[in-house]
Amino acid sequence: MKTLIIGAPCAGKTTYARQHRKAGDPLIDFDRLVEATGGTAHAQGQDDIRRVAEAMRKAGQGRGFADDISADVWAIYTRPSNGALADMAERGIRIICLDPGEKTCLERAEKEARSNSSIEAIKAWYENPPVLPAGAERKKTVMKTKKLNLKIDRIGAKDNLTAGQFTGYASVFGNVDSVGDKIIKGAFVKSLKEFGDGGAGIPCYWCHETSDPEMNLGTTLEATEDEHGLFVKVQLDLDNPKAAYAYKLLKEQRVRQMSFAYQVTDGENKKDCFEITGCKIFEVSIVPVGANQATSIESVKALQEEDTPEPSEDEATEDEGGASEEEPETDLTADLETLEDQLAKIVDLVATMIEKTQGEENPEEDKPTDEPGGTGSETDNSETDPRKGGNVSVKKEADAIIARANRLLNI
Repeated sequence: MKTLIIGAPCAGKTTYARQHRKAGDPLIDFDRLVEATGGTAHAQGQDDIRRVAEAMRKAGQGRGFADDISADVWAIYTRPSNGALADMAERGIRIICLDPGEKTCLERAEKEARSNSSIEAIKAWYENPPVLPAGAERKKTVMKTKKLNLKIDRIGAKDNLTAGQFTGYASVFGNVDSVGDKIIKGAFVKSLKEFGDGGAGIPCYWCHETSDPEMNLGTTLEATEDEHGLFVKVQLDLDNPKAAYAYKLLKEQRVRQMSFAYQVTDGENKKDCFEITGCKIFEVSIVPVGANQATSIESVKALQEEDTPEPSEDEATEDEGGASEEEPETDLTADLETLEDQLAKIVDLVATMIEKTQGEENPEEDKPTDEPGGTGSETDNSETDPRKGGNVSVKKEADAIIARANRLLNI
């Protein structure tokens, strides 16, 4: 099926396409074409780049929607003409109009620091909205994501977990999170019935990267509501290197958070929050940032010999006595050591260049003078004037920079 997604800027068109198209389905997106031709999406100006990107969009959409193309092609177009919409509807192209409302689009534009042209385009879209042909779908709400802070508690195998499994609460009932939402018990009941027995089969991604099949890390074995919240048990696919690495991060407590993609189906504003009583869940993701401070990963399978790979030569580090180091070096330490090496090379290079320049331009200047009336300025200023022995001053300053880097290395 061919699908055209229309809507004002910030309506969520790209997000909707990424969440609903299958891996491998072609997606024709003007913003991505701008980036592909050397521009920046949503930036002001770039007239030439935008003209080229628009020509590419038209050509791609025209060819992608051709009858002899059997792939499920998706295209994003802010505001086609009413005639073009009617023509595509007659050809059987599915038309989805995302319409969260002008206020919502403007709020998103402000939050994302969109350009003035984007803001004007939003206003123009709502001043002259498209006339949707029969069969077109208008969607007022689109999928959102809620990020949750997860406290990873490594409690071993007491939950009878096997390699690649973890459990926890993807949502907690009754508390107000940092974005002002409160989820009420029962909100997920209807949505969970759309999956397997006991909520099995909800996909687990890394950072909601649903357009990349390798970022599909695993699936829920269980997702159920209890008095506390939405409890999930996830099985990661350890044959996927990215899932295996995510599992390693979880066990080492280097990643502590999770998120779920959802759509509010029922809720109302209260005095101190927005109360969600109905929620459709699409997927769960492991993420680096969260919002609800009350959620937690209950357990992660303890390290065992059968799922712990032997360290490589690069990873195994031993001191002179043969004992391995207790903690691996952090990325910050490695970066600072690299910086120190680079600074040392710069110091030597600058000193060599200055000495060479002095030798060429003032071969006699370094000779001391005891003649009457001599000021001795060459000697007195040699450490501060780069034209007269300035390599000493430069080297001192660079050495001070290295000393500060060394202090950081010792933190």
